[in-house]
Amino acid sequence: NGIEFHLKGQLEVARAAYQFAKHNCLLHSDLLRQLKLTYRLALVSNFYGNLTTVLQDFELTAIFETVVESAVVGVKKPDPAIFTVACERLQLAAENVVVIGDSYQKDMLPALSIGCSGYWLQGRGWADSTASEAALPLIPQIAAGMGAENSVNKDEVPSITPLQSLQDLPGLLRS
Repeated sequence: NGIEFHLKGQLEVARAAYQFAKHNCLLHSDLLRQLKLTYRLALVSNFYGNLTTVLQDFELTAIFETVVESAVVGVKKPDPAIFTVACERLQLAAENVVVIGDSYQKDMLPALSIGCSGYWLQGRGWADSTASEAALPLIPQIAAGMGAENSVNKDEVPSITPLQSLQDLPGLLRS
């Protein structure tokens, strides 16, 4: 009947979305592991309370020192407090943290407001520097904590740097 067909179609869509998300995460997992060798990584996400399970399923749990999930901490982006939680968990001043995110409004502006610098991941579809509601599926918003030996030059005010690909990140963080 029509209901069974509709449910079957929804299940196929859900499976395809899951496979796409898993593929996307695996595509970037080597880069994240490389960054973890030098930087302390935190994941900040507006998620539903099951992010730890998703990270386990995608074999990404060990990459992040801490995970700040909106449903768990009770605050969500664009509230800057969610980035403050990540800084506190890493025991780093915001000035020593770089946020990598794909939303200008929900990642970059709140991070900048507490003193973090940021790399704004601009994938296909971004038309101007203030439009940000388009999002790449499951590209994590990463707070890369810099230890004293890997600190960012803070002689200037925190800034937002456009980033076209996550693959460009290691070179930019070193410069």
